[in-house]
Amino acid sequence: HVWMNTVATYNESILHQQAADRGLFKPKKKKKIKLPKCLRLPRMDEWQMFDRDRLTSIQEEEEKKFKELAAEEKIPPDVTSGVLDHETMQEKKKLLSEGFVTWNRRHYVSFVKASAAFGRHEHEAISNIVGKPIDAIKKYAENFWGEVGKSRISEKEYERAISVITRGEKKLEEVRAMEEGTAKLVSLFDDPWSELEFTPRFAYKDKSFTSEEDRYLLCWCHKFGHGMWRAIRFAIRRCRAFRFNYHMKSLTEEAIGRRCEQLMRSAVREVDHLETVYREENGMMVDAEDSDGPVELEPVVLPKFSDILAQRQAKVEDEADAEQSRLEAKVHEIESEMEKIQARLRDLDKMDINANLNNNDAISGSQLNDLVNFVVRNSTLGINAIAKEFSKNRPLSLSQVKSKISDIAVKAKREDEGDTKAVWHIKKEFAHIVDVRMKRQLDESKVHKSPVKRKKVKVDTDTNEKTYSRTSDFPPYNGEYLPREPKKDFTLFCIATRKEVKESLPYEKKKDKKLVHKILKERWEELSVKERRGWKVKEEQDIKRHQREMKIYEKAQQ
Repeated sequence: HVWMNTVATYNESILHQQAADRGLFKPKKKKKIKLPKCLRLPRMDEWQMFDRDRLTSIQEEEEKKFKELAAEEKIPPDVTSGVLDHETMQEKKKLLSEGFVTWNRRHYVSFVKASAAFGRHEHEAISNIVGKPIDAIKKYAENFWGEVGKSRISEKEYERAISVITRGEKKLEEVRAMEEGTAKLVSLFDDPWSELEFTPRFAYKDKSFTSEEDRYLLCWCHKFGHGMWRAIRFAIRRCRAFRFNYHMKSLTEEAIGRRCEQLMRSAVREVDHLETVYREENGMMVDAEDSDGPVELEPVVLPKFSDILAQRQAKVEDEADAEQSRLEAKVHEIESEMEKIQARLRDLDKMDINANLNNNDAISGSQLNDLVNFVVRNSTLGINAIAKEFSKNRPLSLSQVKSKISDIAVKAKREDEGDTKAVWHIKKEFAHIVDVRMKRQLDESKVHKSPVKRKKVKVDTDTNEKTYSRTSDFPPYNGEYLPREPKKDFTLFCIATRKEVKESLPYEKKKDKKLVHKILKERWEELSVKERRGWKVKEEQDIKRHQREMKIYEKAQQ
């Protein structure tokens, strides 16, 4: 630092010179000549869509002209009308009117977000979000989506805004498709709250949700609409069906939304599949495109789901009947061949069965054939009754016939063959003697008398894996007495298992009903899910049997 000898003085000129030497005061700069405020341009952001290039050029011309006038001291007293020629000033006025000077960045951002949320053509909804009149929104949207917006907004910003709005509209279209698909699927059921179900291959498999929970969630989606997850959450808490279901009551809105969207997409795929099948069956166009480009498909009205299932069941039954007819024809063909072979064997009389006899051979040849078929016809009678009836008008004693019957047949109760009591069964070495027609009649009588149910007809819908029972699967019923009431799966299990449980107990405890019931309950609880499902199927079969018999009974009472 350079120290100066300060002198006490009150002379202002000396003090000012000292201050200037130390740099405390700077000389005043010459004031720049600026345009008056009335001629200056407003702030022009890109979303206001001004023609900034042309307006900036006019501004520069005005500044240049104004500086020239200022230098010549010829500035007019009223500069509001401008300093340029009339045509240029009119052009400037027009360009300023084309812009949206009252739109700030908040309005622009709200416009983009509202267009993405509601769609570019929903001006009323966009107006409520932006806070501008509908006419102003329409005018801004017309410029934004036209050539004005493309040319006056920067390319990067315009592409970003268009991308946001396009994604939002795509989401809206997807939501609209999900709501329509859900509405169509729900309309196919008379009572969707209890009947609605998905085809297995179109369902989102999630072990956290049962079919009943999915059914209620989809019905609520149809009732409240997409995105109303809070309303669905409150509906779950008010529903009596889930009053003890902690899993459903503890779901968050996000978890409910994820599951509901999965179910709605499943509904869309289900409806698309049903419509495709319906179009194929009715010879309608399936693809939405051809050689000339996209084609609008003709709308279809799907039948009720119960009608669809009935058609599938009828189709399966027709196929089963056709297969049964084919097999019966094959059986008749085989029987005719067997009859020819038997006739040939009887004609040749070369059967050597005497070696298998333990007693005398008084009965042989045609008499043996007659005895075998006679035993088959009277299989339920005792040996004395058969021998007495067969020996009439024949030179044979009762002892000879009885001995021969013991050689060719055995009396037993074979439940696997449909026997309800002990009957005579021909031994294998003599089975070829039995008349084919008689054997067939015997088998048919066993089928009708057998309490064992025939195999169920299954419908594989890929589609809809359900088990149906044909009318011929039920035991015969003529409507003379009131049909037996249907039984629950546990009751059917007890009826089938009670005998086995009693046999496993000591003699003195076999009549203890409480003990037997306790053991039956424990065995029922030990069953696996798959085993219980089998008894549930039997319960459904018994209900169908009762319904069929009630129809026959009511018809018989008329």
